[in-house]
Amino acid sequence: MSNNMPDDNNHEDSHLDLDKESSSADNVDKHLQTLENSGRVAQQRQLSPEEQLFTEEELARLVNPDKLKALMSNGDDFLGYLTGEIDKFED
Repeated sequence: MSNNMPDDNNHEDSHLDLDKESSSADNVDKHLQTLENSGRVAQQRQLSPEEQLFTEEELARLVNPDKLKALMSNGDDFLGYLTGEIDKFED
């Protein structure tokens, strides 16, 4: 019989849909909590200055100062260019 009256089965389906939505929200909440907790663990894993693997002298031997200066200069040039482009865009 096809009347436009809702039957009990339709009401049950809508309750099931609400349960699914709650379940999805619960899953999202659990996922976000997991991400938050993993972020805390990662922060705890960072080495303190006392736990660094290289001494200052070892780092001085390993780092090529000329290469480092060139890289920093390139970075400064790029940031200067980017700032100019942003300023042009804002005008």
